[in-house]
This record gives sequence, structure tokens and C-alpha cells, in this order.
Amino acid sequence: LVLHKRGAYLLADCLTDYPLAHDVVIFDCPATLGPLPLMALAACTHIIIPVQLEPKSIQGAAHLLEWYYYHCKYLRLNPTPEILGFVPNQYDVRRSTHRQMLAGLPEQLQHMKIRAFPAIRDSAEFVNASGQGLPLHIYRPSHPAKDDFKETTSHLVTLIGKPKTTKKTK
Repeated sequence: LVLHKRGAYLLADCLTDYPLAHDVVIFDCPATLGPLPLMALAACTHIIIPVQLEPKSIQGAAHLLEWYYYHCKYLRLNPTPEILGFVPNQYDVRRSTHRQMLAGLPEQLQHMKIRAFPAIRDSAEFVNASGQGLPLHIYRPSHPAKDDFKETTSHLVTLIGKPKTTKKTK
């Protein structure tokens, strides 16, 4: 990918040449800022940033934002993929660090005009459901953590109702 002349644009090129019949495509990228996330950035229209409420993760998210702004300019992405917001995840109300970071995150993001979605609680049931290859709402329909996603998914559903673009959602 690094040696290809359009390496960063290969995914976008493929999605343009072979359009998918889906309203949303999610590129779940590794927590590195290498070639795969760069390709996803060049191919997407929107970004959702999951972040753990841990100091290293918050610091990593700050580096991700720097990377995002730099590469949007460097790649001359037009339009620039919109950051839909941050989704705090693996939130444990029993941890004071989590409570403090969750309390401060919306204000920090508001200064950058970035939305903070409600936190997704930490639950072993996510791992259990994933191990069965099922989403939580099917694996454990009555589990309360499934409701943690409502505001985020409602926002995506609203977004899908808007006019479509040629790029896909990350």
C-alpha cells in the first residue's frame, strides 16, 4: 500500500468502482495510525471515535485528532470527513477516574465542536455476545447495556435520512 501511487485512496477507489448497496459501512480500524486507518479516512464521509475513559486512551484520542486534521489537509479530502462524535466506552461507574474523565470530556470536546455521545458501560456480556458471534441485543435481549447505544444509533439513523454522498461512513 505504501508503494502504490494511490495507496491511501485504494479503498475509496474500490468503493467507487464497486458501490455497495448499504446505507452505512463501518470501517473498524486498529488503534494505530498506519496505512489501514489512512485508507479508511480517505474513503469515509463520517467518523465516530470510541474512547476508553483511561488517561492513555484519552491521550491517544488527542493524537488521533491531530492525525485526522493533518491527513485531511495532506490528502486534500473534499469534503473532509465529519467527526460525528466520541463514544466513551467500557465505562465503569465504580472507578473515580472514569467518572472524572466522563464528566470533563463533553466540555473539552465542545470547545472543538465535537459531540460527546453517552457512555457505553463496561459489561462482560459484550465479550460473551461477541464470542457467540451475536450482537448484545440478540444474545441478551433484556440486558440494560443494549440501551446505551440508543442515542448514537438514533443519530446515525437520522444521518442516513440525509442525501447520500459517494463515500462511505467510517
